[in-house]
Amino acid sequence: MAVDIESLYRTMGPMVLRRCRRLLRDEGKAVDAMHDVFVELLRRKESLTADAPAGLLLRTATNVCLNRLRTQRRHPEDRDDELVLRIAAAGGGLDGPTGVAAATPNPARWRAGSSRASSAASRSRR
Repeated sequence: MAVDIESLYRTMGPMVLRRCRRLLRDEGKAVDAMHDVFVELLRRKESLTADAPAGLLLRTATNVCLNRLRTQRRHPEDRDDELVLRIAAAGGGLDGPTGVAAATPNPARWRAGSSRASSAASRSRR
């Protein structure tokens, strides 16, 4: 017997969303995961049976969410986006005392009379 995924989405979608919210603890990620659960069911539609749809949906939701959590843990560079946004919101641009622009060398110091150039020249004469 074929599974009617559209009716499952309408009737059991909120249950799947609750499971995803509980595991992911983020509303946006939970909604995305819920949609992925039903996309996964659509992919496997031909091999599904209507024996225990709630169990199937909860198990699939758990697996989808755990896979997302594992991916986040394995790729921590994705979490740096939040840090970059916080730095940008705080006004920590490149012009600050710790920014790249402040660390850029000053061409006026490159003259032959500068202390760095003269100390390098004196070392090379020795």
